[in-house]
Amino acid sequence: MKTSRTDVWIARAGTPAAVVAAVLAAGALALAAPQAAAEITLTVYNEDLALVRETRAFDLAAGVNTVEVTDVPALIDPTSVHLASLTAPDKLTVLEQNFVYDLVNAERLLEKYLDRSVQVLTKQGGNFKGTLKSFDGSAIVVAEPGESRMTLVSRPEVESVMLAGEDVSLVTRPTLVWLLRNGGAAKQEIALEYLTRGVAWHAEYAGVLDKDEASLDLAAWVSLDNRSGRTYPDARLRVVAGSIHRAEEKFPIGRYAGREAAMAAEAPQFEAREFFEYKLYALERKTTVRDRETKQLSLFPNARTKIEKRFTYDARRDDKRCQVSVLFKNKKETGLGIALPAGVIRLYKDDGDGGVGLLGEDRVEHTPKDEEVEVVVGKAFDIVAERTHRESRQISDRMREDSIEIKLRNHKKDSVDVLVREGVWGDWEVLRSTFPSKRKDAQTIEFTVPVAPDQEAVLAYTVRTRW
Repeated sequence: MKTSRTDVWIARAGTPAAVVAAVLAAGALALAAPQAAAEITLTVYNEDLALVRETRAFDLAAGVNTVEVTDVPALIDPTSVHLASLTAPDKLTVLEQNFVYDLVNAERLLEKYLDRSVQVLTKQGGNFKGTLKSFDGSAIVVAEPGESRMTLVSRPEVESVMLAGEDVSLVTRPTLVWLLRNGGAAKQEIALEYLTRGVAWHAEYAGVLDKDEASLDLAAWVSLDNRSGRTYPDARLRVVAGSIHRAEEKFPIGRYAGREAAMAAEAPQFEAREFFEYKLYALERKTTVRDRETKQLSLFPNARTKIEKRFTYDARRDDKRCQVSVLFKNKKETGLGIALPAGVIRLYKDDGDGGVGLLGEDRVEHTPKDEEVEVVVGKAFDIVAERTHRESRQISDRMREDSIEIKLRNHKKDSVDVLVREGVWGDWEVLRSTFPSKRKDAQTIEFTVPVAPDQEAVLAYTVRTRW
């Protein structure tokens, strides 16, 4: 917004949260008046990025027009903005495009009025008129007219400041401004597209194990976090699962702080689609994504799937305890068979006394259909491990043998199978072991060790390493 003459009062300028009250004349530029966005499509990616596409109706005069749109996010990438006419694309030319983000506040107003006339009133009745020469958090410096002296007015003592002078550009919110040449109709439907930071999404899963720990009732949610500086009303929402590659970019605006939570009470459905090498989930209805809001939407109806419990001992992670995991196949035959986007999964179980207890939580990666999902729940309480390096022999300059013993004690009422993973290096082979070995990869040996209730099982093996 631009003024031909400005009379601006800054009340109580000494306080950090100064209140700015301005009486602004009508704008000097003749602007076309776009209507609010008629249609908004919001596509959100995992990497704190969203693509906004909206259509607006513009009334344009023949020739050159200046058009501004104010309801844009503060974290917009101005280099990504694209505007085109849907009514007459070959008749509308974009001559210039600007993103104005120099927002008005008390300090910016004072900065704009350096070397201009000001009037400072103090709480004690003081009245200082002159030229504003400098200001900071402690004082305002005024050069009095006709006198070779300057006055330092203490900021805490300032009651108000009056600023009056020449044209000053003031904007109260981030604004896109275009210079358009119109050779077509007066009324045009315009498509506007841009990228913005500050909008992110991830999946949240909640699974409840049945009494026998044989199956899992799984629910999934899309969690949206909008801190972009704009609300998207009645938007067509789409979220994309997958990692897109982006060039390094720098943005001029800082991130907003603060957030509010709002949980959707309904359980809407998302339609999953193929989208290049990614997965796109489109909400079947419109929704409003408010600024500074966390919104949750149901991704798919609850699914029931069979599970397997796994006990894993890996001394590289913990040499005393076994890790317990829950595994299930993402297959249609087991109740799922859909692309699962990355997110946090939390597992619960009925505690047998009318309540539900949290078993643990883990982060899962993007999982295509027919693949296995492993959820690390925690450490097994009743399974104890003891690892001992029994012997190490140097066979030659480039060969040695190591003998390892691992004792596993099971204090549970039921038998368990413990998957033991041992780290190795170089060119290796297992010479002998009390349980069959398996090469998981070039640096890992696996053993499956059954342990009876209230019994101890001993895994002993010797590995030869060459380098």
